Amino acid sequence: MVPPTHADATPGPGAPLPTPLSLLVEHDGPTGARLVTLRAVAAGARVAPLSEGGGLVEVPHATRHSIQVDERRHVEHLGALTFLNHSCAPNCFVDTEVAASPALVALRAVAAGEELTLFYPATEWEMAEPFACRCGAAECLGTITGARHVAPDRLRRYTLSPHVRGLAATTAIAR
Repeated sequence: MVPPTHADATPGPGAPLPTPLSLLVEHDGPTGARLVTLRAVAAGARVAPLSEGGGLVEVPHATRHSIQVDERRHVEHLGALTFLNHSCAPNCFVDTEVAASPALVALRAVAAGEELTLFYPATEWEMAEPFACRCGAAECLGTITGARHVAPDRLRRYTLSPHVRGLAATTAIAR
């Protein structure tokens, strides 16, 4: 386990990414690194700002580690939040309603020591690197390719970012 450090610490080259004191990056999870909470989190609580890594950097297109924050913008430099894994039964979502301060928010109560997970298509219209899902959820999609490829009735089960809701509605009309 990597010990938690202050989020405002400035890492030097090759130094570990800063982690808020309430979060821990574990490198021995079933899918590699994972992010866990060290404290219980209430449903609806803000877990961490997306900028906890020291400041978001806009990138010109989707990457393996970016998060889509609107129809055209993707951001990186997420610090410990880079280690948020996907789940088809997530316990968190990225709230992009306030563009200036997107944040990780708990969908349900999350116990101390529990892994924090996202439903990647909730923010990603098209994944930069589609992958075979290994979340193990009963409702697992199997392959994660982005919201564009998820049936509308399935997407409605999730808390989606405004841009994904809008793109899904536009696509449904066009079908």
